[in-house]
Amino acid sequence: MGCGCKPVVINTAPLCDKNCIRISTTRIGCDDGPSCGEIVVTDLSEFVVGPPGSTLTYSLNKETYEGFTSVTLTPTGDLTFEKDSQFVANKEYVISYKVKQDGGILSDIGYIYICAKDLCKGVFVPDGETCDPCDGTFSSVLPNLIIG
Repeated sequence: MGCGCKPVVINTAPLCDKNCIRISTTRIGCDDGPSCGEIVVTDLSEFVVGPPGSTLTYSLNKETYEGFTSVTLTPTGDLTFEKDSQFVANKEYVISYKVKQDGGILSDIGYIYICAKDLCKGVFVPDGETCDPCDGTFSSVLPNLIIG
């Protein structure tokens, strides 16, 4: 299932002359983030400006990232990640990536911050029940007693 989560620019890199790569830092907030197990696809090239006429190549900085079961990035900037099954309220996870100028010396590091969505936020939870923030389902917290 897809999340439809859209990163929002939280810090625009300063302007520079034509010989630089400019990457805006982005965030997917807790209210808009993926829930456990959801897959997000986004185009990071929307947040990157390079020298006119140059081709840029994208790559991940690490093999694995905390908070995700998988993270992939195409050389053209298409990022896909799947949130793992652990929920921590208001925790931001970070994916860092490198953008490099093909045939040149320019490169820079970009960051996208992701917070998981709490599917129980704002939901009425009846007495004796708990709500699972990963899937929004209710379960009983009362002991299973048998009176004989």
